[in-house]
Amino acid sequence: MINLKYLAYRSIFELLWATQAPRLIRALSKSRGVIFTLHRVLPEGPADFAPNSILQVTPQYLEHVIIRVREMGLEIVSLDEAIERIKAPVVGSAKFVVFTFDDAYKDNLVHALPVLRRRKCPFTLYVPTALVDGVGEVWWQALEDVIATQNAVATANRGGEISYYDTNTIAKKYEIYNQLYWRMRKMPEDARVKFIR
Repeated sequence: MINLKYLAYRSIFELLWATQAPRLIRALSKSRGVIFTLHRVLPEGPADFAPNSILQVTPQYLEHVIIRVREMGLEIVSLDEAIERIKAPVVGSAKFVVFTFDDAYKDNLVHALPVLRRRKCPFTLYVPTALVDGVGEVWWQALEDVIATQNAVATANRGGEISYYDTNTIAKKYEIYNQLYWRMRKMPEDARVKFIR
């Protein structure tokens, strides 16, 4: 079963490309550069239940984007270089691209770094200090992992009342994930950490 959210995003981007809208936007844009904000780089495509799949690309896709960006005549620069270019007066039409990776997933080291090295592609890796200190939680992934492996989940509400959720189908897993995700997004960090644990 194909992840519908993933398929929808892909279809939108393919439609935009087919209309040649990106070429027109580039021609009319006063933008001097683009930042690709990436998260996960995994060799396998998303599973049937993968609400966070929008955060992942394959190493092959990453390499394709690097090659394509250079074919389009865009220079890939470090974030520091991008800042310097933005501060400087506009000279010519040299546009640039920056690659960043958020959250320092292990797969950035295992799967992204070899591609980045092979293609001599500068990048910036953002490492949340709370994760390094051992106090941070990648709660959205933990929530996905719990729901993916269970046919039912239970949560305690503020008053201590227990709610039970049936998660024995992919559709129900998505429904419960979305419900709990948005509930957790509204929580203060300490309450969210307690809830996911």
